[in-house]
Amino acid sequence: MGVMFTGLVIKRIRYAFELLKGIVKGDLTRDIVGADNDETGQMMSLLGETQRSISALIATVDGKALSIREVGAELSAMMSQSAASARQISVNTHDMKDKTLTQATEVNQTNAVMGQIVQNIQSINQRIAVQLNR
Repeated sequence: MGVMFTGLVIKRIRYAFELLKGIVKGDLTRDIVGADNDETGQMMSLLGETQRSISALIATVDGKALSIREVGAELSAMMSQSAASARQISVNTHDMKDKTLTQATEVNQTNAVMGQIVQNIQSINQRIAVQLNR
């Protein structure tokens, strides 16, 4: 009877050992149930709870990782949009600079034309003055 009991205990310990080796390798698929109320049964129940806790933790981490990936994708899209906006602002600023330079050139040309008109008016005034003095 003692040999049979010892053999049963050793068999359960080996089974628990194999389950633990599977968990270490990442196999969380096996259903672990502690059927008996003795120490090995309680150990198997605890091992099953540990496996379920690890599975739940991994699921939580996967969910958080997915959420982080989504936030990262959103940030990436926002950064791309910001970069495009910055490029457009740069183009618009360059256009404004060109238009300002063109306007300044046109103002200078208008100023030169106005100066010529003033000279022409002064010349006409001088001729009128000469005609009046005759």
